[in-house]
Amino acid sequence: MNVAVIGAGVMGTGVAHNMAQYGISTNVVDISQSQLDKCRQMIEANLRLYNFHPQHKKKTHSTAEIMENIRFTTELDEHCRM
Repeated sequence: MNVAVIGAGVMGTGVAHNMAQYGISTNVVDISQSQLDKCRQMIEANLRLYNFHPQHKKKTHSTAEIMENIRFTTELDEHCRM
């Protein structure tokens, strides 16, 4: 399954994080490269915190594997077909 998350704000960041964490190939699309960079940094920070939580010690995917599921782009046409 592939999904596109349109907008790399607070909600888009959370949606992208959750999709990727469940192994779904996720494309995050935003018009601002700087917002995409912030989104990537926030997801990486959240994953580091997630790893410290005792409930998640038996996780099935590494941070690197999860991040491999996410592609950040400013090109909407590449990922969305009407």
